[in-house]
Amino acid sequence: ASLPRAHAMNWLQPSGALMLLVAVSGCEPPLVVGELDLDCRGQAGARSLNQNGVFNDGPLPAPWRTGFEDGFCSYKEQAGFCYKDDDSEYRIVTSPVRSAPFAAAFDFHPADDAGERQGRCVRDGALLDEAYYGAWYYVPSSLHGSASWNLFHFQGGPPGKMLHGLWDVSMDDDSGALAVYVVNLFNGARYEATTPVPIPLDRWFQLEFYLKRSAEQTGEIALFQDGAELVRRTDLITDDSPFGQWYVGNWASSVTSTSTITLYVDDVSVRLP
Repeated sequence: ASLPRAHAMNWLQPSGALMLLVAVSGCEPPLVVGELDLDCRGQAGARSLNQNGVFNDGPLPAPWRTGFEDGFCSYKEQAGFCYKDDDSEYRIVTSPVRSAPFAAAFDFHPADDAGERQGRCVRDGALLDEAYYGAWYYVPSSLHGSASWNLFHFQGGPPGKMLHGLWDVSMDDDSGALAVYVVNLFNGARYEATTPVPIPLDRWFQLEFYLKRSAEQTGEIALFQDGAELVRRTDLITDDSPFGQWYVGNWASSVTSTSTITLYVDDVSVRLP
């Protein structure tokens, strides 16, 4: 499967269009969100601006969670943002949900050209020395159209500069059924369960990625699905960056579809060991 190389993108430039974020007060829960919502755009945690808008150059707030009870405001007011490309969308739904009343839907709409597609939400700041990054996904059994689907992406570098990839958690059907794996973007290595564990379809399941940061070969990573450990690697360089971003949502390569493709996300969290 091809690696999602396009993740190593310029800061806040996910789809080629610069987004100017303007800080405003107030935050109403948006029920239909196709673009960045001004009602939710705040400066909490942000200490400075770059040409693309607000970013958090301080510590990533943790512990933290959102079940999208306030729409996307927990991202946009607390060290983060959401974005989409022209053929994708992100929105709040009332079904399916893991914890009421809302969840997030990330859509790929039909498009004439096959290519990389994405709509995601991002947390930014100096990543924790050690933490678990988790989210619940709902993958419909009708999912099709790509060889590689990225669910978590980590990238890092100096704030306001070009960032580089750190870690990916993605899924493909190389084993015959959709299963998750980890890509080490420092060296391109792929880590997966010794015996593939298919993800459940048409129901909620949890992914957690454990990251122990180190710029030397003393770091550690692990991947869990519904609490069961699938992957663990130790004695690694895991993060050589003063600043990081964690992406959650929907990214896929070479998407071809005549109907809308949707993944659902709920209960996103950063927890300490």
